[in-house]
Amino acid sequence: MLLSKLITDFLEYLELKRNASQLTIRNYDHYLKRFLEFAKDIDPKDIDLNLIRKYRRYLSRYTDPKTGKILKTVTRNYFMIALRAFLRYLARIDIPSLSYKRVELEEAERSPAKVLDNNQLESLLNAPDTAKKEGLRDKAILETLG
Repeated sequence: MLLSKLITDFLEYLELKRNASQLTIRNYDHYLKRFLEFAKDIDPKDIDLNLIRKYRRYLSRYTDPKTGKILKTVTRNYFMIALRAFLRYLARIDIPSLSYKRVELEEAERSPAKVLDNNQLESLLNAPDTAKKEGLRDKAILETLG
């Protein structure tokens, strides 16, 4: 059985058996179509670590046509998460392919914590309307957290 048919079956499985949201199904469809474009309509048994390595390289060099930017690590991981879920589905229905456990995610870079400067903090603390009971409560909460 070819990849395109199995991807369609997987998306139907997500909707009917797993009760996935339409947004999840739409996203998985997008991610898996990109894999299908890359790998072509191959037999699932032909998915191996070498193909996954090439696909990772393809994603790391891919430029988004809308923004003109390369994909961030977190976005590339979304593509790999969808592929892993698809491979897990193949194992569930006894279609020979690469084990989903072999597909690892990239280490995502962490963004630094954003810190308010003194003026921003003062502005936040003075924002609640202390003439009202809710304002007093909100100010007390903010001062406790600050």
